[in-house]
Amino acid sequence: LDVVVSPKISINENESKEKDKDKNKNSIEKIEYSTTDLEGNSYNITSKSGELDLANPEIITMLDVNAKIILTDRGLITIEADFAKYNSTNYNTNFFNNILLKFEDHNINSDKLDFFFDKNQILMSDNIIYKSSMTEMNADILEIDLITKNFRLLMYNESDNIKIKGQLNNGIN
Repeated sequence: LDVVVSPKISINENESKEKDKDKNKNSIEKIEYSTTDLEGNSYNITSKSGELDLANPEIITMLDVNAKIILTDRGLITIEADFAKYNSTNYNTNFFNNILLKFEDHNINSDKLDFFFDKNQILMSDNIIYKSSMTEMNADILEIDLITKNFRLLMYNESDNIKIKGQLNNGIN
């Protein structure tokens, strides 16, 4: 990886304050991280660019992000997002803005997605739209267990309902 320091040029007091805030950051182009756990599951995340905060060097803020989670004997999950904060120590990642998660025929959009590599868990929230070949659902929270492939849809307010649209296929919905 090439690390490029990009200091700002200061002209007035406000810009000088911005320069002081950015002193501890480095710009990085074409970022890629890969890891594999003991069970053979792998995680690969790439981005066009990002910033490394020297005060917290394990956290990389990434822009235009693509990730792949390859689960041994359970398939491929892809994630696209505008931004992510990747922790290079524990591989946990917080994705945000324009998220699309794809798994088999499931497409899920949301505003936020937290991937907990150490717990084999995904937590999606805010404006969730789940679509499959036969169903569309809207909810506030989606929890996915990557070991069992089980998921739970929830609403922030228990009195709100999850919206479900579906097609009957041979009597099974």
